[in-house]
Amino acid sequence: MIYRVIIFILLCIGFAALIRNRQGNTLVLKKQSIAENKKNTMLKKRRKLVDRKPDVFERFRIVSEEMLKSSNSDMTFAKYIRLSLLFSLGGVIVGLLINNILLSAVLAVGMLFVPLEYLAVRQSAYTQMINEQMETALSLITNSYLQSGDIIKAVKENLHRIEPPFYNLFAEFIAEKTFVDSNISRNIRKLKSKVDNSFFSEWCDTLILCQQDRELMYVLPTIVEKMSDIKQIQEELNTHMYNIYKDHISVTLVVAANIPLMRFLNAEWYRLLTGTLAGQIIVALTFAVIFSATAYVIKVNKPVSVL
Repeated sequence: MIYRVIIFILLCIGFAALIRNRQGNTLVLKKQSIAENKKNTMLKKRRKLVDRKPDVFERFRIVSEEMLKSSNSDMTFAKYIRLSLLFSLGGVIVGLLINNILLSAVLAVGMLFVPLEYLAVRQSAYTQMINEQMETALSLITNSYLQSGDIIKAVKENLHRIEPPFYNLFAEFIAEKTFVDSNISRNIRKLKSKVDNSFFSEWCDTLILCQQDRELMYVLPTIVEKMSDIKQIQEELNTHMYNIYKDHISVTLVVAANIPLMRFLNAEWYRLLTGTLAGQIIVALTFAVIFSATAYVIKVNKPVSVL
């Protein structure tokens, strides 16, 4: 045993000496080519960032963080992960309580995405609210601008009628024009960059052109009218989606409730569903279809402006 320890120590010493000798011999070369090495390193990092595709977990993190941000949620990504794991653990426990391992696996995966689906619904509602507030704000400012011909005066007159977050955006627009930069066109471009919406971008672009040609201000109401049309279409779509949600929830509750109710209606069928392998597979597949259908219904429910 002691011989092995001695041999191991000698090998470590020899390996360390070999590395030190090699480092000493290459020190001069490294100093001479330090600029080239840095360049190659940067190129490799850039190539990795460009060519490497994100894996499943990275994509999940990116989608989750985008959902948290776009849904105006105060929840952090760490809290979101803990909540998802808690839901997943609850699904596992439910499956184990009825002695169905396959159902535990299905519920673990399905319940893991319940917070994400909730954020998707909240994101859709928040986007619709933002679109409605934007349509109201641009309508008020456009009407005042057509009367006065002064965009700064038009914004100031209607600033108290505009709700957040557009109140903050237009307040910053006024502040930058007053105290930072007197160039209105540049300030409008900054305002445009803060909102990711095609109608808002078109309105800002037209407003910039109006600073050179006053006659173009009469194009602004047509943009607001298009937003009003989109708002009306959105209301009709919401009514249609409400009926879809109602039918989906009703069918899901009936299917899920049939399993425990079958214990009282037909004990033999309940035993086949919960006590045999074929029945457990059927129950697991049923809940897998429920989760898939729910995810699809939530996915297709998007605001008209982002379709």
